[in-house]
Amino acid sequence: MNLEIRPGRESDKPAMLRLWREMMDFHIALDDYFIMVPEADTNHREYMTGLLQNEAKCIIVADDNGQIIGYLMAEINDYPPIYLQKQYGHISAISVTASAQREGIGHQLLDAALDWFRGQGVKRVECAVAVENPVSQRFWKGLGFRGIMETHVLEL
Repeated sequence: MNLEIRPGRESDKPAMLRLWREMMDFHIALDDYFIMVPEADTNHREYMTGLLQNEAKCIIVADDNGQIIGYLMAEINDYPPIYLQKQYGHISAISVTASAQREGIGHQLLDAALDWFRGQGVKRVECAVAVENPVSQRFWKGLGFRGIMETHVLEL
């Protein structure tokens, strides 16, 4: 493996979309909450474009000899004006293709994102983790993240 962790590019979008779909299919199998609209791929492609064009957002990819095998999406958000912390970094997605998992690629993607957040002056980073995904729960907790809130959903 000749892995390069680098900023995402417009040309990476087809590979990232494939990885996103792999991740979403995995989550849909865990919980119907994640079922998507038919135009989800198109919508997500547009979302990625927005991330690539905004200085307060970034995509970082794991490139193995020209093949994108993982990515991470991150952005800087504002808290409501009631908290001491004004901003936080949000990791909206991290995905590594199944055949390359457990090789430290997720850690490398996260390290690059944390460096980016620090460079932007961000002091706190958050992410959402599916309750029904024990692998992701262990990954994030193993890296020092802790749960603060849990989202509860009631379907009407």
